[in-house]
Amino acid sequence: MKALQEAANHHAHHPSVTRFFRTSQVDDHALERKLQRSVLQHIRGQASSSNPVLIAIDDTVVPKSKPSSQAHHPIDDDGHQWLAIMAGTKKRLYPYHIERYDKEPGPSKIDLALQQLRTIDVGDRPVYVLADSWYASEKLIRTVRDRGWHFIGAIKSNRVLETAPCRYQPETGPSWPGR
Repeated sequence: MKALQEAANHHAHHPSVTRFFRTSQVDDHALERKLQRSVLQHIRGQASSSNPVLIAIDDTVVPKSKPSSQAHHPIDDDGHQWLAIMAGTKKRLYPYHIERYDKEPGPSKIDLALQQLRTIDVGDRPVYVLADSWYASEKLIRTVRDRGWHFIGAIKSNRVLETAPCRYQPETGPSWPGR
């Protein structure tokens, strides 16, 4: 809170800033959309053919903080996962989207990432989507390619991707039609 207060150049006492965030009704979605518009504006100004747009997709797991027998809150027992999307150029990356992921009721991490990728509009600038092997799914790669973007990521050895003009399986390599 202190860092946020200093960054805003606000001279209110720390408890006042904390109370504001604790008691105020803030529209999180509107705030995120405003942040995303600002990020995209910066990126459009920085990106060029020699400085392409980079979009990094990753997730992290915050493990259980206590054994189940000592947990007083669900977060202590279950831990939690976060999906993060960073966007920018080689000069600077910005946080574009961060969200807690809940396995049970709702979309997969890939679907959540796809929802966010669809909100990114950087015009005709070259775009590279960077991800680890978890996100190297046919669905995500196809969406990236359909937008004219490029995908860079590892592929798990158990994935089979249907790509034109050949089928690719990491263990055996490409298999060309008619061969």
